[in-house]
Amino acid sequence: MSKWSAWRCRPRWSPLLTQISLLLATALFLRSAKAQALIGRAVQEMAFVRAGKFLYVQGGKMVQNDTDQAVLSQLLALDLSTSWRVEFPPWEILAGGRGVNLHSAVATPDNQTLITFALEGDQSALTIATYDIQQKQWLPSISELHSEDILGGMKAVMDPQTEAVYINGANYLYVYNSRSKQQRPELYPPRAFPSRAFASGVYNSARKTIMYLGGYSPSFLYENTTYMSEYATASQTWSIFETQGERPSPRADHCMAASEDGNTIVVFGGRIPPLDYDYSPTIDHTNTAKNFTGTLHVLDVRNREWSQQQSSSPRLYAACIIVGDQFLAWGGFDGTSTVNNTPIIFDLTKQEWVNAYKAPLYYNQGQSAVQPTQQEFPKAKPSNTPAILGGSLGIMAFLALAVLAYQYRKRKSDLETWAQQSSINYSGSTLQFKQSGMATKEFYHSDDSQVRSPHTLAGKMIAGRNPQEPKAMSSSSWEPHRNKNNPHSDGGVSPPFVPYSAFGANTTPAPANSYLPMTVDRVTERMTLSKALLLGAALAAVTCAAPVTHTGGSGSDPCAVLGALPSNQTTYEHVKSCYDSIEFNPAQAKTTLDSLHTLYNDFFVFRDAALTPDLAQPFSSGPVDVLAGVEKIRQKEYTSDFEFHSDLRTLANSFNDAHVTYGPACYSSIAFTQPITLYAPVVNGRQAIRVYEDATNNNFKDCEVLTIDGQEAISYLQSWVDRSTGYSKDAGVRFNYALATFAYDAESKTWSSKRGEFSVRATLPDSPHVSYRLRCDAAKGDINHRVQWTVVPQVEFTDKASFLKNVCERAPTPAPETNLVAKGTKYYKRDHETELKEKLWKETHRREYEAKQRSVLGRRGLGEAVPSPQDFDDAVFVAGNVTAVYQLKSKPHVGVLVVPTMMVETATEVPTIQRYLTQLAERNVTHLIIDTFGNGGGDVSFASLLVQVLFPSQDKSTAAHLARYRASPMTVALAEADLKDTDYSSLFDPETLADKASFTAFKTNPFLVAENITMNGREATYTQEMYINYDLAGVDHTIKHPWTGDASKVTLLTDGQCGSACGMFSDLLVTKHGVKAVAVGGHTNKDLSMFSFAGAAVIGLDQVVDAYEKLKIAPALQRLPYTNTVNVGFIEIYSMNDTMPLEYNPARYIAAHRLDYTPETARNHDQLWAAAAGVAWA
Repeated sequence: MSKWSAWRCRPRWSPLLTQISLLLATALFLRSAKAQALIGRAVQEMAFVRAGKFLYVQGGKMVQNDTDQAVLSQLLALDLSTSWRVEFPPWEILAGGRGVNLHSAVATPDNQTLITFALEGDQSALTIATYDIQQKQWLPSISELHSEDILGGMKAVMDPQTEAVYINGANYLYVYNSRSKQQRPELYPPRAFPSRAFASGVYNSARKTIMYLGGYSPSFLYENTTYMSEYATASQTWSIFETQGERPSPRADHCMAASEDGNTIVVFGGRIPPLDYDYSPTIDHTNTAKNFTGTLHVLDVRNREWSQQQSSSPRLYAACIIVGDQFLAWGGFDGTSTVNNTPIIFDLTKQEWVNAYKAPLYYNQGQSAVQPTQQEFPKAKPSNTPAILGGSLGIMAFLALAVLAYQYRKRKSDLETWAQQSSINYSGSTLQFKQSGMATKEFYHSDDSQVRSPHTLAGKMIAGRNPQEPKAMSSSSWEPHRNKNNPHSDGGVSPPFVPYSAFGANTTPAPANSYLPMTVDRVTERMTLSKALLLGAALAAVTCAAPVTHTGGSGSDPCAVLGALPSNQTTYEHVKSCYDSIEFNPAQAKTTLDSLHTLYNDFFVFRDAALTPDLAQPFSSGPVDVLAGVEKIRQKEYTSDFEFHSDLRTLANSFNDAHVTYGPACYSSIAFTQPITLYAPVVNGRQAIRVYEDATNNNFKDCEVLTIDGQEAISYLQSWVDRSTGYSKDAGVRFNYALATFAYDAESKTWSSKRGEFSVRATLPDSPHVSYRLRCDAAKGDINHRVQWTVVPQVEFTDKASFLKNVCERAPTPAPETNLVAKGTKYYKRDHETELKEKLWKETHRREYEAKQRSVLGRRGLGEAVPSPQDFDDAVFVAGNVTAVYQLKSKPHVGVLVVPTMMVETATEVPTIQRYLTQLAERNVTHLIIDTFGNGGGDVSFASLLVQVLFPSQDKSTAAHLARYRASPMTVALAEADLKDTDYSSLFDPETLADKASFTAFKTNPFLVAENITMNGREATYTQEMYINYDLAGVDHTIKHPWTGDASKVTLLTDGQCGSACGMFSDLLVTKHGVKAVAVGGHTNKDLSMFSFAGAAVIGLDQVVDAYEKLKIAPALQRLPYTNTVNVGFIEIYSMNDTMPLEYNPARYIAAHRLDYTPETARNHDQLWAAAAGVAWA
């Protein structure tokens, strides 16, 4: 919306001449504006679809007084991103397609492609044409599906999750793969969706289903009730969606639309049975009079409740959509003729028909003017007006004659064009005008001015269409009031609604010449003349231009657009635009960098070890100077807040230590997912990336992935995970982290497919989509397959300000609590029982995103959960809860202890595990596999006690590592204050640590007895070596099993994704007790780590500040301005008598055995157990 600023300028020409010129120009301009409203011709039986901010309408037929006029090829686009009155809809003419009618269209989820489906020729071939929206051109390739079963007037519906198109046939539902251009038929189950001819269907984004309503039976009979048939695309199952309220009457040829969020469905108009209709299948309905309706019914999907709203005039074969809270319909047939070009709009909130369309907030632009803006010109001083009046009138007369001559020529040209285009199709084929007689092959081309006569023939469903005497609809033809208790009643009918037209109230069919083609050239010429007159008027009035000021709208805020969009309409670009719009704040950046420098310099225990160059295999991780990295970011000039935080995240990831994290909620609270997952099995001696699970209905499962975004797949994935995650220093473990696996989830107590970091991520991907080249069958050639990212928002906001407040900014910090945990009650279980349980941010959030993805997809194909307890084909479930135990069937002497996490209630879980293991022993199990797949760590004391369960000893050091802290002035001060505090216990409490010689808890501050250690040329002060204390009483040492204390009967099974406390547990079993580990996955023929990031313990920046505040010490660093997950490792541990911390000692990580995945072992954990047993106990 723009407005003129105040200005003054002296006119040089006559004001009278100016006014006359303006009047002429304005008159012609207004006529041009009206002509624009008729750009393209109103049609019926068209294909239509919404894509992005446009409603696209292609093809269709024109009928006048029950006589076919033409079948058109036009392609029109109606702009939905700006507001307008119904008299001036902003249509655009695009390149025409095929001249067809009774066809259907879909749009791809990226809003870049239109696909039309039409029966042509002998009605046995479905022609598929594709239009490139971005290039504004039809693609040259035309494909066909041949089947005698395909219906004319069919409804094509696309599942946006898979881009599969569902087309209702007579006996089959056809599933067309829009990428591979292949189709497969699905036979309808008995009694499913019986009224398949001329029904309407929509995709419901909330339920992830296709909903069908209305239509005819195979013998062209109405059913005697109205119901919704629902097809679940993921499970390929049919059901009835039960509803109540004022249901629509049985109908066909109606329009049906669903809202973006799937919570509202509108059914409008159509052909309905008369009141005396006999639903008996033996009745011949050949001579039934025409009966059309304009009733409008709205279904509240959540409440399953129908309501009947105010009706319009009768209309069928219309195009219709729901945009925001508005139902919009255009075109169609009123019972005699194709209706005029004026859209009709029903406001679903106000529950009334309205005369203007209001663009929803989520379109990224403000409202535009609905009428030409009036300009007020300044008045001139009286001067020589009489002297030049004659000249002015002469010029006026000349201009008027020019306009008349121009319009005469154009009128003649248009009539000639109309005559020519009425005899040929736009695409060059001859028009097939349907007269009163019709061959049976034309059964599925619904003739709007005739009533269907049912005939049941063998084979394909075919029926003739007999002509009826045309009968214009009068006011008495409106549907009378019906009893609302009748389940298929239309209820009360309101008086006819006739929308305001630019040509006046129009209650009769428009004259034939109202359909004169308004071609682009015609509009251009009119507008050119109009502009010339306006220019002349402007020059006559002034010689200086008026400055224009533009008022900003909500469209200038990308976060407002993102917040207003329903989740199924949110795209990668929306998220990126919002992220990029957040301005860099230098003051907040300084606070962030200052606090990070202190955290990294004084608390991060691996500050200097991280400088270690040339780490040996299996490690693949370069040196990192964290302090230099912070300073480099401090010196960089930023304009984007997103870029600033992304650089800090990259710095944290570069350690390849999952204890070191930087996760700003501002740019981590929206998940991105893909409908396929990947894995890397070895088949016939060769490792390749393959599709693990496919929710796209393309049958890509186990197809080989040759390239990703044009690069060889394995190297692409390794490169991506190396730069995008920081999970492990072992490239093979990082590789596993990117890929799908099958594991036990402690929270849900289910087995499920973990999708892998590549397919589910919390960070903005590099591009809106991922392109794959697949090979499913070498004989059939390779397949190019592009997958869009599905966006899963998790926090509500309405604009940039609320995005910052609700997502980014830190909530007010509550006053410090005291007496939270009494001293000495539990070792390393303090401060709301979160300390040292290592809530690994990435692992925890991934589970949340997987749950979100399952809800978004509405299916159990990806991350499919199998409730536990669950027997496998080769394993019997024995007992389980957080942990679980199994016995192999093929090797009954082998049992399995599944330990998916160490984030447990140690006091209860340790006795439970001992009880479970006793049950295994009672079943004659003698050998034990300990499965640690996906174990992200947890309670350090639990790790020690679990070692004691397997290798009991009164010597506590056999189940513990020696450890060190940084002894900086800040940690020394915290430890000293904690020792004196009798109530509160922080992470630096000396009483939770034990002396190296005696393994007894400290009564003095060990941080005061420090030593200087130089590592990689940098000196720092560390504590003496000490133990992390634990309570030996947590284990019953009297319980013995066949494998107790015998390393030859115990083996570890891991994919390397065993971190922190899990890594400590694994190292203790292997180095102190001689257990052999079996590692799975990674790269074939290469060593693989059995655990990752065994740094000992993690601390967050907020926890450090908490400790300062609760111990009443002035904080040495500040909380970050934005909500953030900032963690570092603060305790380093040593394996055996090593001098290098375990985190940087790759020789301790290598598993004794390794297994490659196969397609069988990757999906069947019992087969993986059996394979591991075969390797460990060969």
